[in-house]
Amino acid sequence: MATTPLALLVLYTSIKLSLSSKITNHDTDSIYVDIPSSCNAMTQDGLYYIKPTETGKVIPVICSNGYTMIDLSLDLNLESYPSYLTSWSYSRDSTEWIIPSLDDTSSFKQWWLPSDDSTNFRIAKNCLSCESSIDFGDDVVYYADSSLFCFASTPNPGCTSNLNDDACNICDVGTKLDDTGRTWIKCSAVQMKSDTPIIYDHDQCVTHGLVYKPVMNTVRGTCNCYQPSTDAEIYQVSIDELPVVTWPSEQQPLKALGFIDPNMIIDRMKDDDEIKPDCSDNVVYLTNDDF
Repeated sequence: MATTPLALLVLYTSIKLSLSSKITNHDTDSIYVDIPSSCNAMTQDGLYYIKPTETGKVIPVICSNGYTMIDLSLDLNLESYPSYLTSWSYSRDSTEWIIPSLDDTSSFKQWWLPSDDSTNFRIAKNCLSCESSIDFGDDVVYYADSSLFCFASTPNPGCTSNLNDDACNICDVGTKLDDTGRTWIKCSAVQMKSDTPIIYDHDQCVTHGLVYKPVMNTVRGTCNCYQPSTDAEIYQVSIDELPVVTWPSEQQPLKALGFIDPNMIIDRMKDDDEIKPDCSDNVVYLTNDDF
């Protein structure tokens, strides 16, 4: 049966449209990979990249129990994580902790911009596994007490002194006086609800009061985890946008994290193959003429 010119035109148009649907606007010289917006759909715990928002940066995270672990040790240069915070500053005397700026009164849920009213939160002691809290269930994060950002902190346990409603919360990193973690003098990581409001009182800050701010750790002492209420989106991202993952060589072996996404670009922050020079024979004897 002969094919009419009209039939050929319809067939040609159909093939052209089919091919066109597979063409993207990406630069043909770039390689693109699929990056999820969260760990919600990950069935295997481990190290991954995510892109929390369509216009935001890619960040390295650890997926744990269906939650996304916020681990600043993966971005020690703070090149990507701060873009998802309302503000940030190091603590008063250490670069191991970051907090919102002193004039930023955001709760943790407000501080971490990818979250919303329906986001769940968990904590990870030593950044090992995202777990719920016996006090707050799946709405728990870490705050720091005033010892991290004030020049005066309470000299007595806030719990026994009944200083405020959160003074008896469990402290995971700090100066603890009992095994329960509820009696403490200074605490860099105290468990609180994610929407705990910040009441920054300058007078309390300089008169040994007890106030709090959201906190994140840069050395894997503690990590916060979150789980959006919506399904993860998938974004196509150029490999040029993938950040380098920092992993100091003195930390636990990477394999301890479980699965490692093959797209990860990892900087061990040490050249393991570097041959150190032997200086044992390089002896210089000084005389009085050298001084």
